[in-house]
Amino acid sequence: MLNDRLNAARTITAALNPAEEAADDHCLAALQLGVALYQARRTAGVSLHTGKECFEEVHAAINHAHESRSRLLKAHRLFADLRDEVLPGVPVRMVGDVGGCPPGTASAERPDLRVAG
Repeated sequence: MLNDRLNAARTITAALNPAEEAADDHCLAALQLGVALYQARRTAGVSLHTGKECFEEVHAAINHAHESRSRLLKAHRLFADLRDEVLPGVPVRMVGDVGGCPPGTASAERPDLRVAG
């Protein structure tokens, strides 16, 4: 039974990470489209009212992309909580940037070391 739970957790992890990356890509693409719309309108020298509905739809798409990304990140945290319930006592193998490092890891023992970005 524990092996089945471990395999289920691995399956979710294998699907979650690419989904999070795809959400970032989706946000970037939608934002780039928004920038392109503004640049095109300015370059073409048309009225601010030209394409107003297009701008509104693209802005709505950007908001939806961001909401989707936020929901995936929230799900990631919820999966971490669920993991503790479903796989009690099994050590954490990977840690994201939403919490501290698990005890016994190099980063937890050396708080003076940080990733610069």
